[in-house]
Amino acid sequence: TQRMLLQRQATLAQEIAEVQATDFADVPTDKVAMGTEVEIRLSDGSAETYSILGEWDSDEALHILPSRSRIAEALLGLEPGDTADLPPMHAGDSVRSVTVAAVRPLSEAVRAWIAG
Repeated sequence: TQRMLLQRQATLAQEIAEVQATDFADVPTDKVAMGTEVEIRLSDGSAETYSILGEWDSDEALHILPSRSRIAEALLGLEPGDTADLPPMHAGDSVRSVTVAAVRPLSEAVRAWIAG
């Protein structure tokens, strides 16, 4: 067990050493990517907006998703008009069919969150 934990520690230390901060300035908004805000339309006509950032970034109040989350992975690469089935957000929820309504630059609130 100790060997596994030490190996995991070394892996995490390597990842931390390689991580680079970014403000996501000038990220293209022709498709959903890290550093974009995506508006989705659900089948009932309601809309939700998420910002997709780095794999360790997350803030539920600001709807910031880490890029490796299941929802972000389902949206990455899609363009406005594309459809996707999103995995459940919470236990007991069902899969949600959505349409990408818009892809935009990050909001000022999210940029402020990034800046700390």
